Amino acid sequence: NEAMNNVRNDTFVRSVSFTGSPTSGGAGTTVTLNLTVDGNPNRYDVYWGDGTVDSAETDNTQSHTYATNTGSPYTVKVRAFNNCD
Repeated sequence: NEAMNNVRNDTFVRSVSFTGSPTSGGAGTTVTLNLTVDGNPNRYDVYWGDGTVDSAETDNTQSHTYATNTGSPYTVKVRAFNNCD
């Protein structure tokens, strides 16, 4: 079972949640996410909602500056994982 193997190897990630600051603003606004994770991730993918994706980042505090208001409000998604075998 992959989940049990990840627990045994200390690479299991159960969940990720985050808060953003600020939560509103216009073009040029820089949003910073503070991630809270249950488990032992070493990488994060952040989907900023405007087509920008930060892949396999190692820092659990991510920032992004929005260039335009087109398509807002944006939905941000975060995936936390451990890429060690």
